[in-house]
Amino acid sequence: MEIRLVDFTQTDARPQVLAERTESNPGQPPLHYRLLYNPAAIDPQHDYGVEARLLFKGRPLWVLPNPLPVITKGRPISVELLPAAAVLSAPPR
Repeated sequence: MEIRLVDFTQTDARPQVLAERTESNPGQPPLHYRLLYNPAAIDPQHDYGVEARLLFKGRPLWVLPNPLPVITKGRPISVELLPAAAVLSAPPR
């Protein structure tokens, strides 16, 4: 499981990563993660989001298609990710 907090304000550039966490053996859902970031790095005018993906042997099984907006502009400081079984692909062989 890889989770990142990103600044996706500039749509024509790669998002800037503010925090990142990787769990090689995340266990059984529900999973709870906390990303630690520097609050001084947050610009209230920018757009921030959480990116996530599930991996199997280094290959993605599920990828959140777009960052979930968080932190600024009245958005929540926490999110809940629920990967639906229908979006999970078969593990690579």
